[in-house]
Amino acid sequence: FISENLTAYGEGAYSLKNLNLLAPSGSEESGKAAKFGLSGALGPVGLTYDWKRVGAKFAAIADPSPKQDVWENAGTLSFRSNSLFGLQGSQNYQKYIQSGVVYENSRQFGRAQLTPENLPSLEYNYLKNNESNDPVTGSSIQRTITRDSVETIYQKWFLAASLKGTKEKWLNRSPSEEVTDYQKVNFGLATVGIE
Repeated sequence: FISENLTAYGEGAYSLKNLNLLAPSGSEESGKAAKFGLSGALGPVGLTYDWKRVGAKFAAIADPSPKQDVWENAGTLSFRSNSLFGLQGSQNYQKYIQSGVVYENSRQFGRAQLTPENLPSLEYNYLKNNESNDPVTGSSIQRTITRDSVETIYQKWFLAASLKGTKEKWLNRSPSEEVTDYQKVNFGLATVGIE
């Protein structure tokens, strides 16, 4: 904790692993990990930042296939001056080794919200994911997923209706280049409580 408008945290860890308990002079392996975070607000502007580093020889507790040699950082910037309009953007990056495979991923996200009183709300979302390897098999895919969506919600008395359109593109560059496009429309109708 730093001040009323700015908060920070940090954490560190150290591991010491004996590679051969039965040997009189068994070799040992040590590892370190650390993370740091910062969040704050100045008027209508909000900011968060997180950083994480895990050494290649850090021994995680009760994890048969831990992420090693981890580099992670993420940041979010937001703006909301009133209840009518809001913006948010974030970017994440991570690189690590798991089961001998090097993963490198990044994510960009953006959102714009318009919420006028007594009128339908409008929200736009943008997402872009870059993945170096398949998260299940570990095989190289060099995949980029791009998603755009627009949603409107309108509430009148005890009924709420929503309409959402999504356009999504999956681009795989390995082992061969292929593109898959998706287009979806969702409609919802629900009852809401009245106080």
